[in-house]
Amino acid sequence: MKRVTIVLPAHNEEKIIKQAVESLLRQSYWNIEIICCLDNCTDNTENILKRISRVKMFKTVNNVNKKAGALNQLFNYYFDKMGKYILVMDADTILHHKAIEEAVRFLKKHNEYGVVCSKAGVITPEKKSFMWHIQNIEYGRFDTDRVETQGFCMVAHGMFSMYRREVLEKVKVRGDIYDVNCITEDYELTLAVKCMGYRIGNNLRIKAYTDVPRSIKEYWVQRIRWMTGGLHALSKYSFNRYTARDKLGHVLFLILFFTQIFLLSNTIINKWSPFGMGILVVLGLSVINSYLRYKYVTCKSFKILLFTLLLVPDIFISWFQTIVMLKAYINHIFKINLNWR
Repeated sequence: MKRVTIVLPAHNEEKIIKQAVESLLRQSYWNIEIICCLDNCTDNTENILKRISRVKMFKTVNNVNKKAGALNQLFNYYFDKMGKYILVMDADTILHHKAIEEAVRFLKKHNEYGVVCSKAGVITPEKKSFMWHIQNIEYGRFDTDRVETQGFCMVAHGMFSMYRREVLEKVKVRGDIYDVNCITEDYELTLAVKCMGYRIGNNLRIKAYTDVPRSIKEYWVQRIRWMTGGLHALSKYSFNRYTARDKLGHVLFLILFFTQIFLLSNTIINKWSPFGMGILVVLGLSVINSYLRYKYVTCKSFKILLFTLLLVPDIFISWFQTIVMLKAYINHIFKINLNWR
C-alpha cells in the first residue's frame, strides 16, 4: 500500500479544521501522513491541531505570497520525504471515509492521468440561505461539466486534488510548484500539468464537501478572485491543444454577451417582442437541462428540485457571472491586484 501525503494549507480555520482532520483520520486507506501548513494564523487553529495526534504542523516563515507561497514553503521543505501520491486539499473540506481509497484506485488504474479531483459537494449548514441553495445547485453543475469533459476537465480544484508525486516533481523543475503570481494557484498548476501531456481526472466516487460563502458579498469576492486569477493564469500559456478549450470559452462568452446586448437594444428601439415561440423553446430546453443536471446536486429535496425547475439558479448565476466576468476582464486588463483572503 503506497503512502499518501496529505497537505492542508490553513489560515485561521478554527471553525472547521477539527472536522476536516477527523475526516482524514477516519479514512479506509490507512497509509497516510497529514501535514497542516499554518500560514500566518492568528486564531486558535494551531492549538486545536496540537490536541490531535498524527498531524504534523508546518509554519510558514515571513510568507507574503498568499496560499501559493505557503504551499511552496512546505513543498520545498518536505517534498523529498513525501509519498507516492500527494493530496492537496482545502482545510475547510470534509471527506467521505473512502475518498482517498477511491482516488488511489483511480490513479493506479489510469496511468495517463497526472491528477484526479473529487466531486464538488457542499456542506449542509443548519440554516440554508438563498446563497447556499444557489451554490448547492451550482456545484452540482460543476460536477456535470467535469463528467462531460472527463480526462480534460478545466481545473483540478483546491477542494481535493491528488497528484502523482512524479508529476509534481516535473513541475518543480521550473523552480516552485505553485506560481506565486497567480491567486488561482490550483488552475495555474492544472494548466502546467496539462501542458506536460497528462490528463486531468475527475471521479465522482471521491466525495468531498466544502463550506461555501454565506452572503452575496462573500460570493462576489470569491468569484471575482476565481475569474480574475483564471484569466491571469491562462494568459501565461499560448494557444495550444491544452489551452484551446479554455481560451475559446472566453471568445464564446464575449460573442454571446454582445449578441445579447444587440438583441436587447433592438428590442427596446424597434419594440420587438421578447416573447414568442423562440423564447418558449429556449425556456423549455433550459428546464430539461436543469432537470438532467439535478442528479449531481449534493443535497436533494422536492423544494430544491422546484427551485431548480423554476430556473432561479440559472437566471441568478447567468447574470451574476456575466457581471463578474466583465469585472474580471477589467481587473486583468488594468492589472488590479486582488487578495487571496
